[in-house]
Amino acid sequence: MQFFGRAPALSAEQKLEQDVDRVLDEVAEGMHNVRWDVLRSLRAGEKLLQTGGSGIEFRQLRSFVQGQDEIKMLHARQTAKRGGEHGDWVVRENRPEVISIDYLLMDVAPTHDFGNLRESKLWLCARAGATAALSTEAAGDLLGFVAYADNEIVRHIQPRSPRRILRDIIGNIIEPPYASGDVASGLEDAFSKLPRQRTSVVWITDCLNLTDKQKDLVAEAAGRHRLLAVVPQDLREWKLPEPRWWWPFPYRLKVFDLTTHRRYSFYCNKRNRDLYTQEFQRHTEELVRFFDQVGVRHAIVHTEHEVEVRDYNTQAELEKAITEHRMEQVLKVQQLIWMP
Repeated sequence: MQFFGRAPALSAEQKLEQDVDRVLDEVAEGMHNVRWDVLRSLRAGEKLLQTGGSGIEFRQLRSFVQGQDEIKMLHARQTAKRGGEHGDWVVRENRPEVISIDYLLMDVAPTHDFGNLRESKLWLCARAGATAALSTEAAGDLLGFVAYADNEIVRHIQPRSPRRILRDIIGNIIEPPYASGDVASGLEDAFSKLPRQRTSVVWITDCLNLTDKQKDLVAEAAGRHRLLAVVPQDLREWKLPEPRWWWPFPYRLKVFDLTTHRRYSFYCNKRNRDLYTQEFQRHTEELVRFFDQVGVRHAIVHTEHEVEVRDYNTQAELEKAITEHRMEQVLKVQQLIWMP
């Protein structure tokens, strides 16, 4: 029902479904020209897990081995030719299906909600998560999902076809079920959900709450798995906003301390803004060095705010620049995942 020409308000569930559709459309546009056949051939040699049982591709005919083969594997025609019960039983052996089990770990700590004036980092994370899931789908593999916040896991999906859980994953990233607690994350519990055998893990986190103990966990996980880190950032985290022209005095701002991992307030004058920018730059440089040392391949992706602050002649030029920027970030994640 409409009142005075206005469209009816969407429920929370309808709004979330609409947001998931938007993320999928943006990712599809960013991956439109991807050569999936080439990428699948690159990944063919990197299969990480062989499942038990046989596949559907024929390998050979051989004699029946008691205790190893099942009766259903018998090749009736060849067994009859060789004498049946009194001769040689023949089984058809197929090549085992080779499949990878990928995992997607998502840090949904409140720091990812930064920048909610237009697009929070969560939207960027959602596109990265969708890109990872669709890449796994294209490879014909399975995908597990773990979302963690504060000191606990808030969502865990066992490995299954990415197509079946894709919308669930995106929805849990855009509207995360935040846990209650302090700023420290449940990274240890998230890593504990990974299988013992080697697997490919896409880890989406801004690393703003990464402690020394958790760095040790990351280094250990990187030694056991193919760990890929996607780090979302926003220009406003680097450069705090200046006071409005009509308010020349420093304002008070609550920020996140990258050293103590706690929030505190300070006067946002020019000196403090410069110090904060330097601190964030050091944090990023140290993070990149750490990833290089422990063998974690990574990609730092950015929200569209850095595009919006530029000068454009028309609104159409701005919208085009935003679309191109989103596509660039999607391709950056896709290249990270598929690079051998």
